Amino acid sequence: MFGICSWKHQPEDEGRVGMRDSSMQSAVKGTAKAYIFIIVIMSCIHWFVGSMYYGVNYKRTTYVKNTDVKVIDLDGGFVGGNVTQLLLQTPAGDGVPSYVRYDGVSTVDEAKEFVRRHGWGAVVINPGLTERYTSAMLRGTEYVPTDAITAIYTTGRNAMVTLVYIEGSMAASIMKANVKFSVGALTRLKQTTAAGTQRTNPSVAAVISPIGYKAVNVAPFSFAISIIAATFMFFVSLGCTFAPMLGWKLNSFALFLKVRYRDLAVFWVAVIACWVCVLSFYASLAFLAYRGPDYNTLALTYTAGKFFAIWFTVFAVVLALALWIYALLLMVPPLYFGIVSLSHFIPNVASSIVPLETAPKFFRLFRVLPFYNGTMLFRTITSGAYPHVGQNIGILAGELLFSFCVLLGAIWLRQRMVVMGIADIPGNIHGRPGFHSPVPYYKDVRRQADEEALSKESIERQATVADSQYRLLK
Repeated sequence: MFGICSWKHQPEDEGRVGMRDSSMQSAVKGTAKAYIFIIVIMSCIHWFVGSMYYGVNYKRTTYVKNTDVKVIDLDGGFVGGNVTQLLLQTPAGDGVPSYVRYDGVSTVDEAKEFVRRHGWGAVVINPGLTERYTSAMLRGTEYVPTDAITAIYTTGRNAMVTLVYIEGSMAASIMKANVKFSVGALTRLKQTTAAGTQRTNPSVAAVISPIGYKAVNVAPFSFAISIIAATFMFFVSLGCTFAPMLGWKLNSFALFLKVRYRDLAVFWVAVIACWVCVLSFYASLAFLAYRGPDYNTLALTYTAGKFFAIWFTVFAVVLALALWIYALLLMVPPLYFGIVSLSHFIPNVASSIVPLETAPKFFRLFRVLPFYNGTMLFRTITSGAYPHVGQNIGILAGELLFSFCVLLGAIWLRQRMVVMGIADIPGNIHGRPGFHSPVPYYKDVRRQADEEALSKESIERQATVADSQYRLLK
């Protein structure tokens, strides 16, 4: 039966020493220095990555001015010209996009297509507005204020910016233009009445509220989790890939020691690709289960083609990052695994949630990150908005190729380090605290071989001298 303090005298502790023993001082000091160093490094990385994430959101309302609303005059008359000038005079301020005149379209349908493909929003003064307004004022014909303007916007490019800033700003600007124009109309009506030139009663709607609008969302993408839908799929898939990659790195020492390089390269690329392919399939299936095949008015109908498009979008994004991250994991010691994860997860998440157009200039470089390009592809697939498919696929393809080449180099280097005794099983480097490899260090092997060669040469020299002396004596 064990006594209360039997743990102090375990049989397997025979011959071991305590942490305060003089023989352990160098090891304890080395380990403590390594841990303090990694704490400092991780603190700096945490500060840097955290600052990067919050920096993307810095003064977001101020940088909304980097987005613009096109003012398109399809009327061409004095009413359209006046309304256009009133809209262009929208004062700049926090949370207000820039209003820019645009003459590149000739119909409302062309304006809708332009906004869907390239823009954030557009205020279109409908054709025939001056004619309808003049007829209502002079002859009292029926006048519908909402036929004056078509306000076009898209939530598919980024629902956060559109719903919070673009849509509200367009409504406010149109209402202000309506007030100013109606005041001018009342002034002119008083003047014509006083002069006796007003012969009929004008339309009340044309006098009180001449400028109304109809809002059109040309690429709807405003269901409940639309802002984080793509980010969540990428994040979960990459997280479920990162965890097993740690295990693969820590349990692959024997493979690198015994298997030839060509087979290792094919094996690791195939394993990671198959793993990511399965996870991305689950991600696309989960999105189908969440939304169902019919989106109603919240997005495009979910067809079989869109299912496969989302599947391979998630696959390309996660595979590009997984190959790159595994290459880094193969090369860094275990203490630095946290740096690898933080430095890749946080910037990618920030690039896919926060609209980079409303971020400081530096953060617009995040457009090259896989999460950003995958998110833009996902929004194009589900809403049809901002179809820069070639650009997004090209960037992802380039990142896939680059990550593939880096992984091949990392596998070769890791195998060399294992065979030469430079790195141990977890990945610690020779000479650093915690290093313990069953493979002898290559410099020690070389030194031992040199010593054996010198010893053999010395023995041969002594034998030669002895033989010479024997011959002389004989």
